[in-house]
Amino acid sequence: MKKVFCMENELDSRVYDYCCELVRKCLEHRFWAKRMFGKKYELPAMAAVCRFYGIVKEAYSYPMFGNKCNPILEQAIHQFGNINQKPTLPNLERAYPLGNCAEQHAADKVLNQACSEGCKIYLRNLRYSIAMRPRTKQRFAACRNCQAILPNVRLK
Repeated sequence: MKKVFCMENELDSRVYDYCCELVRKCLEHRFWAKRMFGKKYELPAMAAVCRFYGIVKEAYSYPMFGNKCNPILEQAIHQFGNINQKPTLPNLERAYPLGNCAEQHAADKVLNQACSEGCKIYLRNLRYSIAMRPRTKQRFAACRNCQAILPNVRLK
């Protein structure tokens, strides 16, 4: 498969491959879901990759179920409001619900694995890919929530 834009780093290449995988899985699920249940299976809005040394995790955007996430990330999110609710600060008035972004889910996965392995980890130690829309492979800067919650998140 030919990549149509320049990859700035290995995480951007990985998020592109992850988006291709999401599209492939969606097409498979869409076929079976429609055939078996008459339901649609939609692609997620965004995908992102997060890395902490050797730990690399992909994730896509969706609401956090049960309002549960890693305590380190949860503490950072609670500075701006509650998980799955819009932020309470005025400069984030048009932002998405907290905890729904692909970057935040990827960070949560990396934090969970690093903590389970006994690593001392901080949000500032995480590195991120650019956010990408799986359907179109269009690249996006991090949203206002991610810029406020996650240090080092990619802005372009």
